Amino acid sequence: MRVYDQADMLNVVKYGNLRKFGWRHWTPHKTITMMESNTLTITPASKIVVSKDQVSCDLGGEAAMLHMKPGVYYGMNSVGARIWSLIQEPRTFAEIHETLAREYDVDPARLESDLRNHLGELAEQELIEISE
Repeated sequence: MRVYDQADMLNVVKYGNLRKFGWRHWTPHKTITMMESNTLTITPASKIVVSKDQVSCDLGGEAAMLHMKPGVYYGMNSVGARIWSLIQEPRTFAEIHETLAREYDVDPARLESDLRNHLGELAEQELIEISE
């Protein structure tokens, strides 16, 4: 089993700034804390897939992506990169959760919560599409 590291699953870098901001979004004028994803409804049957408006690549087990509309770069740690690789094709939330639960040493309830939050972050940034 792999080591599960939820910290900094998604880092946002804008305008070439290479400083890591964790779960925050950087703009030239202010820092905005991202909203909790509890307003987003994700069911076990929800289909999740990456947006067509981004390009991404693997960086030695981590991932980097560029959202082309706003010109924002993102980086993900190994857990975030694994999730990203799983959703290159449409998958249900349940499929993603089951795959990660088999691969990582993590409590299933914590994994579900972290996964919902992470997918909510990606949805807020319009990096993924979620449908029923």
